[in-house]
Amino acid sequence: MAVDGGDQAREQVRRAVVGYLAAPGYAQMFEEAGFGDVVAFARSRPHPGELLAAVPDELVHAIAALGDEEAVGERLASYDVDEIAVLPCCTDDDPAGERTLRALTRHLS
Repeated sequence: MAVDGGDQAREQVRRAVVGYLAAPGYAQMFEEAGFGDVVAFARSRPHPGELLAAVPDELVHAIAALGDEEAVGERLASYDVDEIAVLPCCTDDDPAGERTLRALTRHLS
């Protein structure tokens, strides 16, 4: 999750998801979300760079809340849960994810 994280945050999520694409349980989740082609490609054991390049932005946005403060807050509110664990993306312009955490605190208070 990143508030105003831009390309860095999107690429961080893309890199993080690569290791889960073929993993039992996670692979099924990605298939059910409509990314079966990416799972099948991951299972073929391609070069890591090829797999990274094959992860579409749509998959990244399906699993991560990225955008401005309002968009990320709305995404979290849409989950309709009592508690949520937040893992902020740490980027060069927000090294500790502090901006994201402060924005979410304001939005969800």
